[in-house]
Amino acid sequence: MILVPRAMPLGVRYREWLLRLARLEAEEGCPRLSELKSEMALYLADLTETWSLEARGQLLSALVKKLCEGNYGYPPIPLTEPEAAALARWRYPNAYRASFFGTPGVSADADASIRAAERSTKEQLGGYRIDKALLKKMLRHSMVARFGEPSEGQYIRQTEELKVRTEFDFGVRSGQFEYIQWVETRDGKRLLRHGGILALLGWPQTRWGRLTSEDIPATASLVARLCEEFVDAVPEMWRGSGLADEPNVSR
Repeated sequence: MILVPRAMPLGVRYREWLLRLARLEAEEGCPRLSELKSEMALYLADLTETWSLEARGQLLSALVKKLCEGNYGYPPIPLTEPEAAALARWRYPNAYRASFFGTPGVSADADASIRAAERSTKEQLGGYRIDKALLKKMLRHSMVARFGEPSEGQYIRQTEELKVRTEFDFGVRSGQFEYIQWVETRDGKRLLRHGGILALLGWPQTRWGRLTSEDIPATASLVARLCEEFVDAVPEMWRGSGLADEPNVSR
């Protein structure tokens, strides 16, 4: 999400980074997304269980393009035919409705929809309960190891002419927690919002909702790694955007 209109060149570089990450994620077998305990990530695993790595990459690329165009207002990038075909099979968040009402064309992916509905029922019955105090403690431990002590509840990394802030929200609805990262100037002007790894699935926020207490240590490690990956990528985005020479944006 671009927060300052003149920062669009930074947003375009951000989209390029997301598309590269989408290709890498698919080629490596979706290691980040497969560790993520959220309904959307689990739906991806169910839906693409028998897909080729190439087909998964086409789906992720299509979802990133649609997110950046539809939600963020970036200049559109046309989908390729394989990307459009992969996207046509992606029916989240209509998975539950499709499994119960027989949405036309969904039969090939009915198993994914049914499993998603089963997980939703489990959540409604209280099947996902965690030790929130332990979750916060472990997340803090993992984040401090990479970013140092937080300032006013946020983890901050200075990178060239910018700051990148990472913050957590433990009061989200229909979930357990989420994280958001902000790219801003030294004087605090926010330029870009990164909603996390679920951007690869066309979603503007990354929210966990299927954790058990046993999942907490691995999740804390994953979250810190994902946050640092984005922070490490920001300098290249900034250099490529050309905004360093635009004083009204970079100061």
